[in-house]
Formats: sequence, C-alpha cells, structure tokens
Amino acid sequence: MFLPLQGCFLFPFVFTHEWDWEPDPPPDEPFEVYVVDSAGMPLEGVSICGGIDWDAFDIPTGSDGRAVISGDFEGRSACLIKDQHYAEQVVLCGGTFVLTPAPKVMRRIGPVTGKVVRFDEGRVVTLGYEGDYHVYSFGSGSVVQIASVKLDSSVRDFEFHGEILWCGAPDDKGVYVYSLHDPLNPELLGHLPIDGCITKLAVNGSCAAVHAYADGAYPLRVFSYDQDWNLTLEWELEDFRGDVHGFVSQYLIFTIQDFHATGGAGTGFSSYCAYDFSVPSSPMLSYFGFDNTCVWHGLFGNLYLTCNSFSPGEAVSYYGYEISDPDDIQTAVSFT
Repeated sequence: MFLPLQGCFLFPFVFTHEWDWEPDPPPDEPFEVYVVDSAGMPLEGVSICGGIDWDAFDIPTGSDGRAVISGDFEGRSACLIKDQHYAEQVVLCGGTFVLTPAPKVMRRIGPVTGKVVRFDEGRVVTLGYEGDYHVYSFGSGSVVQIASVKLDSSVRDFEFHGEILWCGAPDDKGVYVYSLHDPLNPELLGHLPIDGCITKLAVNGSCAAVHAYADGAYPLRVFSYDQDWNLTLEWELEDFRGDVHGFVSQYLIFTIQDFHATGGAGTGFSSYCAYDFSVPSSPMLSYFGFDNTCVWHGLFGNLYLTCNSFSPGEAVSYYGYEISDPDDIQTAVSFT
C-alpha cells in the first residue's frame, strides 16, 4: 500500500556536528605491595586498609607477603595491621614495607560489638551507638554474649566510674545514669535533662561537663547536680571549639583552638587548658598553653599526650606530660 504524496514536499537535510569527545583514560595499573618483618621474612595476613565509608578498602597479604592493590589506591594513605606487630601508616606505592614485631604477645579471642565499658575477670561489657548494651564472657578460644539490653536512648559519649555508667544522648535527651552493680542488669539511677546533642561528657563528683550542639552553637557547659538530679548551670563557654578530655581530680582538662582563646585569626592549632572546679560556682583557670603547635591530643589517666603531625612521610613527634597536679605540669616522655 502506498500513501499519496500529492501536496507534500520532501526536502533532504544533512546534519553535521563536531563532538568534543575523548575516550576515558585507561585505568591505573595495579601494583604490588610486599610486607616483611624486621628479619626480612614475608608476613601473611597483613591487613592493608584505609579510606572511609564507600571508599574504604581492606586487602590482606598472601602467604608470600604480597598483595596486589588497585591502581586507584596508589598514593593513598593506609594502615598496615597484623597481630603481634606494631601497626604502620604508609603511603601506598609499589615496593616493600616492614612491620616490627611487638614485644608483648597478644592473642585474638573473638569479636564484640560496641565500645568497651569495663573488663572483669573473664567478662567484658560494651555499649553501642544506638544504646545497645552487651555483656560477653570470654575464655581461651571464644567470646559468647550472655546478656543484651536496650538502654533508654542512643549514646554519643559515656563515662564509667566505679560502678556508675554515665551516658550522653542526642536530641535534647540529656544524660542517663546507670548502676552496673549487677552488670547483667543495668539499673537506671537518674536523668539529667540537658538540651542539645551531646558530643562529649566528663563527670567528677557532683559536676558534669557537657559539650553539645544546641541552638546553632557548641557551648561547653559545667553543671552541678544534687541527689534528686536537679541541675544548676555553673559555668559556660559559648560556641566552644576544641576537645574536652575529662577531669583529673577537680580539674577539667580540655584543648581549645587558639583563635577561639585569643579572639584573633589564629593558626588552627590548639592549646591545653585546666580549670579548677573545686568550687563549681567559682571555677578558676589553673593553666593555659605550653604547646599550641600540636594537631592531636589525648588524655590517658594523668598522662596528657600530644602529637605534632599525622602527615605520611613527615617525622612524627610525641610529647607526654604528667598532669596529676595541673598546677605543676612535668614533661614525662617524648619520642619520635
């Protein structure tokens, strides 16, 4: 069947277009990593790991100490981890890396969920981000969960003192306080109604220091409380930018970014601060300064540890300060 073309005109058209098209670059060539111990012997089962979330990777070495790495990860920072050896941070490239054996023998028993709250003889208590409380027993070759409880709220930070567990919560839910006298059955003792999303919690006696996101700012607040859990705001540093490390005796230890402390542009480094809260209503600045070029800080008991760099390829120096008396700080250790 043919359609009539009467009254119709057909015009030929030719379209041309120059495309700016380039082929995709070829993928980077994979490369090989060789991991040995300090005696030059190949190490099997070394975890080569790095990245975050969907960009994370974890590649083990084989029995010959070798692992083939995707070219996409060349030049990336990674950690080399193996039981009984010191971990190393490296920049990935083809070649040989050395792990040093650790002097203390450790034995992997099994996995647990959450952060460790306390260790007892043959038992460990952990707490998860969503308020999942777990108790595990462990022996010579296994770990077994023996109790699990859902706490009253999710948990952003916690402290454990004696038999008391303090849990800082998000979403204006405040601080929940539990007794772990019977670790299998945590008992709610009280609640501190503090607003904001709590990111850091520190407790000493009847004082609670709370760093939280509230009303568009990050205030650092110190509260006192009575036996009925009634709160009194004793001290506040508005829109605090730094890290709260905890209490050493009556002293609250934290680091504060220098621009925040001085009101100027600053360098981005942080400085050590110690406030005496022996009288909560009249806190006193006990110490400020001594190292404003560090990029990392941590409090381990009475040892305040700082680090000047985490950049691969750079010499990393650590300094430890004894701060059991924050009015009389002593340099305890330094190493590179």
